[in-house]
Amino acid sequence: MPHRHHLAALWSALLGLSILACIAPEGGSQGSAAGSTPARWDVRGNYTLAHQDALTITLNIGGVERRATAAGPDEVVDLGMHMGEPLTLDLAEYCAKEEVTCPSEALWSKISIDQQNVAQNLDAHIINVIDNTSRDLPAGARAAVLGGLLNHKDSDRFLLGIESASSSQGDCGALAISLAGGRFERAGESMETVTTYKDAAGKVCEPTAAESEECMAHEHQRLVIPPDGKITGIAQGKVAIGWLGACAFGPVLAGATLSIETQFTGVRTGDFDPPAFTPIESPDVPDQDMGAPDMS
Repeated sequence: MPHRHHLAALWSALLGLSILACIAPEGGSQGSAAGSTPARWDVRGNYTLAHQDALTITLNIGGVERRATAAGPDEVVDLGMHMGEPLTLDLAEYCAKEEVTCPSEALWSKISIDQQNVAQNLDAHIINVIDNTSRDLPAGARAAVLGGLLNHKDSDRFLLGIESASSSQGDCGALAISLAGGRFERAGESMETVTTYKDAAGKVCEPTAAESEECMAHEHQRLVIPPDGKITGIAQGKVAIGWLGACAFGPVLAGATLSIETQFTGVRTGDFDPPAFTPIESPDVPDQDMGAPDMS
């Protein structure tokens, strides 16, 4: 999958921080009391999500990736040839399979987000994302939940593991490379242009009065987040689901993996008000050796 090293590093950082989530840092303040302004690290609330129609499809055969894009979920994509046979994927037909969970189904259009140890100012928190699309559950039923980790040290980015949602469905069960992620967005965010100086090898250098070719200026955009900005939604969201290739193409591609990825945004619609659910206290962590879709 693309940019495996980036996601592996991010998971490592989140895992390290999750250990700290059990211990408040020295001098750490407490969360807000009921009815007062939420603490800065408090992301709890109800959200609506909007998934993009555009999809990225990746087929990995023996470590070689084939990638295609689709403008919508009703397209048929061409993934080349294998052993003299064409590899085409009818997305609507594939996602209609009862045993297949595609990205827009894996992360619901209406969610409630809970946060463990919210009274403590920590570097990371465990979060639960709860299906809030149906408020009228049968007696004794519980809404579906995804567990993940929230990293406040990385602009409030989060990752959710999805494989447990359909792990019992054979070749069509979501693999541990299946993830959702994004960043909690705050009011008043902006982008600013920053200038850095680098040499020919890409290392940071100090410019002199007479700038030379050995130390050149490079401009890039940097996100500026107000320190007291309220959570308004979710930005840079991505959902990527992976399966064994046999789910789509039969035994001939049993050793391959297939993934479908889409992007999403979210808007915070109100205070935390979930349907009945059972919390996930220790979210499953994907196997980094399998690789995973980029969540940058």
